[in-house]
Amino acid sequence: MIIDTVDYPILHIPAGQYLCKKVDQSSIGRVWDWCLPYVSEKEIELIIETELFVGNYSFSKPALEQRCFLKKPTDPHFENQ
Repeated sequence: MIIDTVDYPILHIPAGQYLCKKVDQSSIGRVWDWCLPYVSEKEIELIIETELFVGNYSFSKPALEQRCFLKKPTDPHFENQ
């Protein structure tokens, strides 16, 4: 089966360091509530929310994970705390 990527975009999640947390409900804007004690906004390159496949999977209420892709320390926008 060939999948047309125009109708079904395929996203590559980059390799690197992430700060991750399992969350109970989808709300990408709430990422700041839990990540700011650990990293500053300037240290984050990308925020991803995805389903978390662990244990028994529930299609009606899937577990979710928020991932903060961290910038490399050599990036000029990296802010070391």
